[in-house]
Amino acid sequence: MTKEELRLFNELQAKRIKQDEAFDFSMEGMFRGTEDIYPETAHFVYELLQNADDCEATEAKFIISKERLVFIHDGTEHFTITEDKENVKPYGHINSITAYRSTKIDKDGQIGKFGIGFKSVYQYTECPVIYDDVFKFYIKNRRIPYLIDHDHPLRRDGETLFDLEFRNPSADYAEILDRLKKLNNPVIFLPHIKQVSWQIEGTGQVNTFTKEETDIGEWNDTKGNFTILNNNGTMEKLYVFRRTVHVPKEKKDVEIRVGYYIDNEGN
Repeated sequence: MTKEELRLFNELQAKRIKQDEAFDFSMEGMFRGTEDIYPETAHFVYELLQNADDCEATEAKFIISKERLVFIHDGTEHFTITEDKENVKPYGHINSITAYRSTKIDKDGQIGKFGIGFKSVYQYTECPVIYDDVFKFYIKNRRIPYLIDHDHPLRRDGETLFDLEFRNPSADYAEILDRLKKLNNPVIFLPHIKQVSWQIEGTGQVNTFTKEETDIGEWNDTKGNFTILNNNGTMEKLYVFRRTVHVPKEKKDVEIRVGYYIDNEGN
């Protein structure tokens, strides 16, 4: 970490502490709203995968135990920090992840790494811990970052690791394990992630989902590929077509993908 990064981190921490001290608890509903926005139990599993894909990760894995969920990805975009001002673009990742407001849409129209989606982890943890190449820190009271002086033993260079200790271990473990067991082709429409895996710590059994894609052509503004999915041992084939469209109201471009399964006769 450079001296400038340390200065920015310390200034952000001091600012968030002051904000926390002056926090109007009538606003608590704003934070609760971000946690309860999704009707599905443990939907944040998908948010973590989307965040990893936004960081251009190719692999992501979940390791669950009775006490916590660990999520690791190999994304090439890592945590940054900037001056904490409205006109700073791009806004730093650590600024965003500790902000009161959502900063979810970035210049590329991505769903975003640290907006409302990430804040849904507070359904299950009081204090997320994040290990990255430069910044290793935890977040207290949903908005105050604190540096830590050690790395996680499971993290390799270039990876980002989230350590989420459960708020209510028994119930949280059961809900998240159920969501992981129901994962079905989670890589199918993610443009960067090629492999997702999950395992129960200590069991040695790894559940893996992969995809292989081969371009088959381009027609005007539509591109196609032949996709082979391995859904934890079950093979499926698809034609997937994608097109980028502009959303004027949100002033962004988004990619639309449509997939068609191929049967044993090639139809």
